[in-house]
Amino acid sequence: MGIKIFGGHLASISNAFTNAFIAQQAGYLLQGSGTPDAWLGGTSLIDATNWTWTDHQPFTFANWANSSAVKEHTCTAIGLANGLWMSDDCFETKPYICLIDSNVATTTTTLPQTTTPTPTFRD
Repeated sequence: MGIKIFGGHLASISNAFTNAFIAQQAGYLLQGSGTPDAWLGGTSLIDATNWTWTDHQPFTFANWANSSAVKEHTCTAIGLANGLWMSDDCFETKPYICLIDSNVATTTTTLPQTTTPTPTFRD
């Protein structure tokens, strides 16, 4: 996944505000695409009875559409119109929502300063 090179990961959601914000922004960006939902980083691949975030954040908030939405598949998608979550087949093609840490260290290279003398013209 290309987001890892930027220090990113699939989104984890820890509260209702973040959930609403992500659904609203993703819905706006994907407006007109016909896409009803997008991937989040929630998964039950490791333990079918326990949902976890792929970035290892605590799974302390959930916004499942209904109780059967939790049990059907092993990856989490968010509905862009309503912010409700559903589980889906991890191999389905969907847009994905990523978070990129703004504190990721970057490196800069300082180039040596050079000067070029200005030519002089004589009459």
